[in-house]
Amino acid sequence: MTGFTRRAALALGLVAGLTACMPFGLGGGGDAVTGSTLPEGTRIVLVRHMDRDDGNLNLMGIRRAEQLVEAIADVPLDAIFTHDLPRNMDSARPLAEARGIEMTLIDPDTVPDTLPGLAAGRSVIWVGNTGNLGRLWDTFGLDGEATPVTYGQLAIIEAGAGGVLTVETRRFGPPPAAE
Repeated sequence: MTGFTRRAALALGLVAGLTACMPFGLGGGGDAVTGSTLPEGTRIVLVRHMDRDDGNLNLMGIRRAEQLVEAIADVPLDAIFTHDLPRNMDSARPLAEARGIEMTLIDPDTVPDTLPGLAAGRSVIWVGNTGNLGRLWDTFGLDGEATPVTYGQLAIIEAGAGGVLTVETRRFGPPPAAE
């Protein structure tokens, strides 16, 4: 390694270490992290499927899916991504109908590899599950536990200049019942 390459690696390590100390969580928006592989202008909304009983949405989940439409009314969307579990599709359906956008199904096991490319330069939403939301959180290099894993919680990740990601968190609907 050349001296320049070593210094660059040390600088990146320092940035990564400082980034690890940055607060992410439920406190609101504006938190940022560098080193994203998302191009500037990319926006990804992450949300867990809505409240369920025995695998399917319960009454609260159905209502919360309808409330998602209003919760992100100010967020433009180019695509709605989910997978073929009925609870996920039922969670995304009111939004798809309200926006006139067809849901695109993705294998949840490939989401960390495929969603960043599908979202590049666009504004999209992923309606997922705790496991794949956590893997996406890690893919984007975001600190702490994945934020949108509780019912009625979402995270809006935006890529700015220089690969800087900002994360805005929102809560919609009533507090979730015990999960």
